[in-house]
Amino acid sequence: LVFALCWLPLHLSRILKLTIYDQNDPNRCELLSFLLVLDYIGINMASLNSCINPI
Repeated sequence: LVFALCWLPLHLSRILKLTIYDQNDPNRCELLSFLLVLDYIGINMASLNSCINPI
């Protein structure tokens, strides 16, 4: 459960970028900013997963 919760934001941001990001969209800057923040949070949570897991 912890593994899925830690990796979900990263995979979600990458899937959303592949599916809804359009270079011709006039609002792409706001969307890209949101996706970059979500990606940053996802990378940090994925790294946190290694700290949470027992060695």
